Amino acid sequence: MLKVFGIDEDHPVEDVANVDRIGFFQAELRLALKSLDTIPSGHIYIIPIRLNACRIPEPLSPLHYVDMFPSWDNGLKKLLRSIDSQTLIQNKIRTVENEVRSNLNQEKYILLINDEPAAMSSIVDHWKLNGFRVDFAFSIPQAIESISNSLPTVVVSDLSH
Repeated sequence: MLKVFGIDEDHPVEDVANVDRIGFFQAELRLALKSLDTIPSGHIYIIPIRLNACRIPEPLSPLHYVDMFPSWDNGLKKLLRSIDSQTLIQNKIRTVENEVRSNLNQEKYILLINDEPAAMSSIVDHWKLNGFRVDFAFSIPQAIESISNSLPTVVVSDLSH
């Protein structure tokens, strides 16, 4: 979600908030600032927009803001770049989330590297009961080959014997 505020001290109308006026703008600003604590660093959540040379309220002063004066076109370009930047960040996050979901939906596959697999039979039985496919490698070269060919979800090594 992207919050955009228009700030204009000289035109206290419904769609442009007067920063010193009591009302809904103050409540919405506090709510947005509280929500800002949950937004990861580098994300754009609030964009203060100045329609003229008014002051930026103290809680918004650390944020980057967009001036729509003296050039409306330049201000609009800056605002659109900020929105495009956040959209790009959100798209990257969705791509990573989709890849993670896709990997979770794949077969759960454990490669156990062990020179005495009988010693691990109870653990292997537990894994199988929980839906894992378990394959064995009895040496490092065999493990490397299995990893290259099969891409297991997890590799467990117990060559301590």
